[in-house]
Amino acid sequence: AAWPMTISFYSTKPDDAQGEATPAYQIGFTMYENGIADNLVLDYGDFALGGNLKVLELLKQSPCE
Repeated sequence: AAWPMTISFYSTKPDDAQGEATPAYQIGFTMYENGIADNLVLDYGDFALGGNLKVLELLKQSPCE
């Protein structure tokens, strides 16, 4: 199972012209039930960056002490 996620960040500065209606930036990604995320998009309004998971190396798990 996977879920599309979008997280929006808003400015808290009182003199910011964007106000509460427009986020300062947004992060979007697909979150899988195992905690791995893919299809990352960082949208800053004027430009956006994207990334996709290409290689995944699972490390050996050890118990917590």
